[in-house]
Parts: sequence; structure tokens; C-alpha cells
Amino acid sequence: MRLFLGAPLPVDIRKLLVSLYELFNSVPCKLKFVPFENLHITLRFLGEQSSAKEIINSLSGIDFNSFNASIENFSVFPGPKFIRIIHSPVTLGSGGFIELYKKITSSLNLKPERFTPHATIARVKGECSPINILSITHNITFKEEFTASSFNLYKSTLTPKGPVYEVLKEFRLKT
Repeated sequence: MRLFLGAPLPVDIRKLLVSLYELFNSVPCKLKFVPFENLHITLRFLGEQSSAKEIINSLSGIDFNSFNASIENFSVFPGPKFIRIIHSPVTLGSGGFIELYKKITSSLNLKPERFTPHATIARVKGECSPINILSITHNITFKEEFTASSFNLYKSTLTPKGPVYEVLKEFRLKT
């Protein structure tokens, strides 16, 4: 099964993000938007795993306090000259997510990778002139704050309509 770890976003923030999708209607590119129910802050992709039991056991011992966080505006990956992902970066609380990522990576005995806390909004499919996307992302301004109080182990099932996520385990952070 395909697994990853992520922090859930509050319903009101997910509603706001989805409401902004229509601003991209004028972009002459093929964009695949993340559905409302799948929006989250990705912490670590784990890939194909035969079982979730060892992962759950390893992560159950994580001792970490909840923290304030925010996502703000839209940005792009890997950069403005070649865009594959439209995302909303974590601003407030970025350090908290980075420390949580480090604890998760250590608990699972994984090699650290480059990590930038963000919520993926859309993926760019095929060729697309960056100016088409940047003209929209640079004009969208918002800042939404929330409390990061948990993270989830998700199972991702790929379907022809896109991935379907299922929470296998919620890990609560200390309050």
C-alpha cells in the first residue's frame, strides 16, 4: 500500500483554497487541482509499504507540542522558470513543521530529504508557459492561521479519477 504522512488543514482553510481555484480558469494550461478532501500539509512520502504496523509503532512515541501555523498566498515548485506544482507555503510555523519532519524521519530511520512545508494546490500537466501561472499566483493574497495539533498516516489509493486518501492513524500533538 502507498503511504504518506501529512498534517490536516482545517475545513475553513480548505474551503478558501478550493474557492480560489476558479481564478485559474483563464490559464491555458492543464492543471490538476487537489480536491477539497485531499488538501493537507505533506510531511513525508513513504511510498509502497507492505504494512503500516511498524510505522504506527515507531511514530506513536513521538513527543511534540502543537504549534501555531499559517499558509500564505500561492507559490510554485520547482521555480518560476519551470512550474510543476502550485502550492501554498507555510509561513508561521514553518520551523515547527521542519522539526516535526526531523522527528518523523529519525523515528522511522529514514534519510533526511529536502523539505519545504506547504499545501499542494495543483499539478501542472504537460507544457505551460510560466507567465500564465505566475500572473495569477502573484495577484492572490491571503494568510490563514491554524493550530497544527496532529498529523496523520494516510493510505493513498490511485484511481483513474485521482488518488483517494484514507487516514490509517491520527497522531495527536501535545497541547
